[in-house]
Amino acid sequence: MRAMKDWYASRPHLFTKRPYDHPGYDSYVQPNSGSQANQAVFLALLQPGDSIMGLSLAEGGHLTHGMHLNMSGKWFNVVSYGLNAAEEIDYEAMERSAHAHKPKLIIAGASAYAIKIDRERFAQVAKSIGAYLMVDMAHYSGLSAAGVYSNLTPYADVVTSTTHKSLRGPRGGIILTNNEEVAKKINSTVFPGMQGGPLMHVIAGKATAFHEALQPAFKSYQQQVLSNDDTLAKTLVERGLRIVSRRTESHLMLADLRGKGITGKAAELALGQAHITCNKNGIPNDPEKPMVISGIRLGTPAMTTRGFGQEQVRLTTHLIADVLVAPEDRGRIAAVREKVAELVAPSPVYGDTVLHPCFICRQLLSKNLFSIFNLVFLKGMVCKTRWLQVQSATLG
Repeated sequence: MRAMKDWYASRPHLFTKRPYDHPGYDSYVQPNSGSQANQAVFLALLQPGDSIMGLSLAEGGHLTHGMHLNMSGKWFNVVSYGLNAAEEIDYEAMERSAHAHKPKLIIAGASAYAIKIDRERFAQVAKSIGAYLMVDMAHYSGLSAAGVYSNLTPYADVVTSTTHKSLRGPRGGIILTNNEEVAKKINSTVFPGMQGGPLMHVIAGKATAFHEALQPAFKSYQQQVLSNDDTLAKTLVERGLRIVSRRTESHLMLADLRGKGITGKAAELALGQAHITCNKNGIPNDPEKPMVISGIRLGTPAMTTRGFGQEQVRLTTHLIADVLVAPEDRGRIAAVREKVAELVAPSPVYGDTVLHPCFICRQLLSKNLFSIFNLVFLKGMVCKTRWLQVQSATLG
């Protein structure tokens, strides 16, 4: 891991600031995913059989927060916390359970939870029982970096995140800590503890994402993400769907489909046929089987990146609702698919000025980062199509 720090320390033009600009933070950029970042923290701070506490998967948590089939659930004694009747984190019950079971690590974070997390409450509880506090901000890191969502980092002993969700970078993970004791333990857990050689092209993509997150336009983008998500939620409610927790305070939400008499599995399939991408997701106290479930998870970062404002989001939401009215009606799905094509036509994924369809290549071109790589290696890494145009544009 120190090798990674040395790598980007020698390239200050890529890292003019740390990703979350807090003096004294150690940043580890090698993890290949958020799950591996979490596993590295577990490997550094815990022993098999230790107790951990995280949000229950059934109520919005993540696989790596103690799900019984995951390594976190197999290696550690898991004490989960959940939601109250208002479908918000039950902080009182969490605190009582923490004092009763005294986990060595408490995880604050979620995978399908739309409400802001009270990071100070978690920090107080962790401190009161002598536990480490790990904040998994995989879904919220882009919002936090832009300052439009509560900053979770100052309250944690260690923070993990993906780089490909709201941070809008390449698929991968990062670890942050301002605790020197924790930093020393984490330093050897990704390499050689878990991974081999670094994926340098992905790390370059992370550098690009961090650079973009420091720009004023990134804050404007994240503000639009929140506005779009609010529009999405309100329009779904207008069309008769229930939003879990009754609102959203972030970039995503869960829609409860039970009132429509359909399952998450059926909704995901029907919407996919209409060229609208979402994923089925469990809801609190879900009566359906895990592979069927009763909800879908929706969010706005991707459509906002594409250039959608609130009006386009409103139109998209109505198309979603139109499909959910009759998810087995092929004629209706075909009609929605045509409207989707019309809606996205003015906002192509790749504009006319883009020479190359690969996301990473576009980022490297736009930020003039090709100098990082040996071009012979790069030629083998990038997509093969239109290579000569990229080469010509790069080499002049």
